[in-house]
Amino acid sequence: MWLSLNWIKDFVDYELDRDPKDLGCLISLSVAEVEDVKIVGKALDQVRVVEVIKTEPHPDADKLKLATLTDGTEVRTIVCGASNCRPGIKLPFADIGAEFEVKGKDGKIEKLVIKPTKIRGVESTGMLCSEEELGLADSSDGVLELPEDTPLGVKLSELEAYKGQDDILFEIDNKSLTHRPDLWGHYGFAREFATIFDLPLKDIPGIELGDDNTKYTLNNELPKLCRRYSALEVRNVKVGQSPEWMQKRLRDVGINSINNLVDITNYVLLELGQPMHAFDADKLKGDVMGIRKAKDGEVFAALDEVEYKLTSDDIVIDNNGDAVALAGVMGGLHSSIDENTVNVVLESANFDAATVRRTSTRVGLRSDSSVRFEKSLDPENTVHALKRAAQLILELCPEAEIVGGIIDTYDSPYTKQSIETSYEFFRKRLGHDIPNEFITNKLTRLGFELSGDLTIAIPSWRVTKDVEIAEDILEEVGRIYGFDNITPQTLKFDVAVAPVNKVRQLERKLKSALTEGCGFTEILLYPWMGDKTLKEYGLSNDGLMTLKNPISEDSKYMKPEAAPLFINAIAENLKYQHSLKMFDFTRIYDVSEMNGVLPTEKFKLIGTITPEYKKKDLQSDTFYEVKQLVQDLLLIAGVKGAQVKPLGDDRASWVHPGIGCGFYRGRQCLAEVYKLHPAIAKKKGIKHNAYIFQINIDELERVERKFTYKPISKFPSVPFDVTVVADERTLSSQIEQVINKAAKKYLKELSVFSVYQGEGVEEGKKAVSYRMTFASDKATLKPDEVVNIQNSVMDALNKAGYTIR
Repeated sequence: MWLSLNWIKDFVDYELDRDPKDLGCLISLSVAEVEDVKIVGKALDQVRVVEVIKTEPHPDADKLKLATLTDGTEVRTIVCGASNCRPGIKLPFADIGAEFEVKGKDGKIEKLVIKPTKIRGVESTGMLCSEEELGLADSSDGVLELPEDTPLGVKLSELEAYKGQDDILFEIDNKSLTHRPDLWGHYGFAREFATIFDLPLKDIPGIELGDDNTKYTLNNELPKLCRRYSALEVRNVKVGQSPEWMQKRLRDVGINSINNLVDITNYVLLELGQPMHAFDADKLKGDVMGIRKAKDGEVFAALDEVEYKLTSDDIVIDNNGDAVALAGVMGGLHSSIDENTVNVVLESANFDAATVRRTSTRVGLRSDSSVRFEKSLDPENTVHALKRAAQLILELCPEAEIVGGIIDTYDSPYTKQSIETSYEFFRKRLGHDIPNEFITNKLTRLGFELSGDLTIAIPSWRVTKDVEIAEDILEEVGRIYGFDNITPQTLKFDVAVAPVNKVRQLERKLKSALTEGCGFTEILLYPWMGDKTLKEYGLSNDGLMTLKNPISEDSKYMKPEAAPLFINAIAENLKYQHSLKMFDFTRIYDVSEMNGVLPTEKFKLIGTITPEYKKKDLQSDTFYEVKQLVQDLLLIAGVKGAQVKPLGDDRASWVHPGIGCGFYRGRQCLAEVYKLHPAIAKKKGIKHNAYIFQINIDELERVERKFTYKPISKFPSVPFDVTVVADERTLSSQIEQVINKAAKKYLKELSVFSVYQGEGVEEGKKAVSYRMTFASDKATLKPDEVVNIQNSVMDALNKAGYTIR
């Protein structure tokens, strides 16, 4: 949002006493963040009036000409490309060294410095200026032609027609105004200037209006959603162009001029922060202006000439059954102002912020009005805006007639609020000895009413979801005093080591192992899901924690499971990658274990290794890779000897019925590894073999975990591979138990590196290849010791009924 210093000075007699950028810095520190400072009209002081004596064609360019100029004392010739440059006219001329801000080809503002330049072989020492280059218009054709009686040699800034064109503009960051609806207009900032610089603030401009004898009446069906609705009838207006001073002010702050009536509503919007709308009274079908809910499927034609389908969640302004405005967002096309308008009805209302925001978001239509209504405006401002608009209409259209007074319905005013505090409260919390007189003076200028020691009444423009507690007023005192004027001091309290967050420590260990050690990528998924996702994965929404204001229908519930959104992420990422190694450390909200009235929040680590697609290949070695990864992660977490078992019959719908296992400590399931169910994979368009692991962090945190330091062995290790033929339903963990028991303390590592079923292996059997590493912590194993260990393992496997290859 752009602010004009000249506009602010309409309400407070402030004289610039510092560099404009320093003033912008002060506004940032005291009020709201200033992103840019622009000086307007600076160019007018750098150009002087010249007359064209003659023009000649450029010897080497068809579209250029040589113009001979005089400023009354000096004659020179320059190169010019303007089509309207001709002998006898007077123009603004910029000499060597003049600087301008011009719009580049990419739309960004660039600095243009006038230098001696050769153009197609002819030297040019200066430039004739257009309105656009002088900052007087957004665009222009040709150079600016001045009246014939304009004296030569004078600066443009000295001419009566161009005095007052200089201004300082501040670009305010909108996000810093989210909680300050009173600052969405120049008058609100004028109040801040009056407070900061101890200057008197002028009253809100406007005229007093007569009795209510207009033919229009109001019918507000929604007093909670439309706190106040005010209107004014004006007859005999003449639609035309706004005066230059109004066009300039609107143009400087980024608003295009339309016509005098529309410009007045925009002017009041930018001055007081109160949106307005003007209806063509002769296009209205009735005398009753109503506020109602839209009908489901009702079609509304807006000013942007687009038709929007409404729902019963939207508010409309009704006239004889027709929606003539979408409340808080935009007026209607069929009742809009045009060049033939004679009679108008001005509307100034106060709509519910949340309703306007939802409507604006749903229909995809954001306007200057909706942006302000979303901030919870002051309902007291509707009448001020109409009085100001009436004043401007009579100024721009003297023949206009104000019919009666303001029609007003005000059914739901905000409750007046006050806060009990003390002067000492401000000093103690700010840690600085701020005088009572300063606090009283500044808060009074900001509109607060002080009484006793210390009761503070909140003004109407700050009570709308802004100032609610004493700390809010504390912030007002601090920012106006200047936080940079308060000497920082060390807080006086006992320093204590923060308690160890074991879950966070565990999270960091596991994330580090996955990202730095195993090449995984972490993703961050939302904590909510909708009915569509729940249905896809066979989940119920019964008892789920529901959001009151979801951003979409797909985000209604806090998610009860981690896998569905993660599987969706697998499908999405496989559109752009051949294989995946990624994980998400997330939370779920378990309604089967309620913590009072809320579900239990649980931490889950879910990840996948999804290899490149291979047709008709299960790539079962990836399953064992994931299984080994989980075993390593459990070791990192301090868990040894977790039992590997098949998953129970209560497995989720996305788990493969035959490819999966769980890691258990007693009855507690610490982790799961499984292949994605083919039905879900097909539904999500996943052709790859997606193998997924999930670690239940809360269960992992509850089991006994031991970390013991063990130095790296100084003695060499001996590898040993063996292939075991077993029944296809035999668990690998059963075979591993036999190997562990036989190798005893000499077995340092054990892993599966191949599983084979096919030619050469009896039907119903499988060949599982294991890789073992033997070593001693005390000495190098002798050859006969290695043979004994190997024989011991093979004898144990044979005795257990397995065949060795």
